[in-house]
Amino acid sequence: MSTHLRFGGGLLLLILLILAASGSPAPGQSSAVADRADTGVILRPADGERVPPFRDGRTMLLKIGPTLTSAQELFIAAEEMPPGTAIPLHRHERHEEALFLHRGQVTVTLGARRVVAEAGTFVYIPAATWIGVENTGREPALVVGIFAEGAVEPCFRRLVQRPSPADSVRLERHCAMTFKTSAR
Repeated sequence: MSTHLRFGGGLLLLILLILAASGSPAPGQSSAVADRADTGVILRPADGERVPPFRDGRTMLLKIGPTLTSAQELFIAAEEMPPGTAIPLHRHERHEEALFLHRGQVTVTLGARRVVAEAGTFVYIPAATWIGVENTGREPALVVGIFAEGAVEPCFRRLVQRPSPADSVRLERHCAMTFKTSAR
């Protein structure tokens, strides 16, 4: 029997900014056509910066953060997950996170729980809580990660550069995150 998660929240307005990652720019390129003025930014689905893909085929589009939008208190990224791929079990020691499943079906590991989640699901992850996401569905999934701390953006940029084992240890220490395995 599957347990299903459905979390509502005030983050819905933020999620509406990030509805899809299809048609994204090439890795390392930003397509943000938004104003950088104090009036805010409007990002279309393909806007943001595509970072190099992970070894398993997952791709990430950085949407909102200090570098792209001048946001200081917010970081948002969208991760496209082909069937069978996974965000490894990890935890952010000092940062809360929220995930929004925009598309697909995934199995979420949150602490000791494993739950099947469908599109529209929100997940709140307290700091220092183990989290992992596996696309157990038949279609690609789109997961949006939200942090109320813009300073995590450089950590995500470094993480996708496939650091060496020694660099991974330094990165985990610097970014206050821990992976259960090194299969990133």
